Amino acid sequence: MPLGIHLEGPFVSPNRSGALHRDALLDGSDERRVDAFFEAVGDLPGRSIVTMAPEIPGGLDLVSAFVKRGFVVSLGHTEADVPTLDEALRRGARHMTHFGNAMKPLHHREAGPIGWGLLHDEVTVDVIADLHHLSSQMLALVRRCKGPGGFALISDAAPCAGLPDGDHLVWGETLTVTGGAVRNASGNLAGSAALLPDCVDRLASCGVATVEEARHAASVTPRRLLASG
Repeated sequence: MPLGIHLEGPFVSPNRSGALHRDALLDGSDERRVDAFFEAVGDLPGRSIVTMAPEIPGGLDLVSAFVKRGFVVSLGHTEADVPTLDEALRRGARHMTHFGNAMKPLHHREAGPIGWGLLHDEVTVDVIADLHHLSSQMLALVRRCKGPGGFALISDAAPCAGLPDGDHLVWGETLTVTGGAVRNASGNLAGSAALLPDCVDRLASCGVATVEEARHAASVTPRRLLASG
């Protein structure tokens, strides 16, 4: 049995959808569609995570609804402002998905999701350490701000992970692997070609963390996230 299921959407910002299909996204403004979503999801095994953007219509109420149903609410694909993020935290959100990607960039007059996530010790973040989604410098900044127990490693591996460079048909579209990066026809990153052990090795080899810290981030931190609450 899986430890849990991760629902990346559909309640995310269309402005930060990344490789997600915008025509499949929902918000919380239509109560009937929200009810239909929860009915379709049903009872999932283990402790599930949902990635959502709290600034979408009805988003904060959705945070509360997911928390009430036992989900770990993770903020991602978002351009929320700080007051909205603060309210989402108050309602139970406590994690951030593929930190730094599909988020409003850090700005010197608006901290946004990135600055907010770095400053809140009670919020964990996950990072894709394939060195395509984040540079080694950004990974070092996350490590310095969050500490070795404040971030989790994920792979975000696409079905073409581990395959040679070239075009691969995935989810009904062509994804192209070039030099270890996976991109869709629009040129957006669409998952990763790296597997989790690769991310552990790269985080350690670029000097951001020790091997022990990298392994901890790939195992203990995500396990603690699923067990909390």
